[in-house]
Amino acid sequence: MTTSQWLPEKSEYSKTIEEAFRRRFGRSMTITTALAYDAAYTVVAAYHRALAKNLELVKTLHDSTRLRGITGTIYLGHDGERVFSDQFLKEEYIE
Repeated sequence: MTTSQWLPEKSEYSKTIEEAFRRRFGRSMTITTALAYDAAYTVVAAYHRALAKNLELVKTLHDSTRLRGITGTIYLGHDGERVFSDQFLKEEYIE
């Protein structure tokens, strides 16, 4: 998990999810929560693609589909690792 900066309410999508989270749990999201949401969202989206294409889940996790998550664009490389972009990372915050 990265310690890089996350900017709450950066997009309309993020604002919608964050507001629903506040209503449900009575507190604001943290970076850990936002990343966990995006991870779960990525797996669910890949699962739906796997069912639709009659493929194994591992194949759709590595199919280079880009999604829009709370933390920005979600794009998994062929190695299964998230490819970060400048929408989410800022060099001065990378540790």
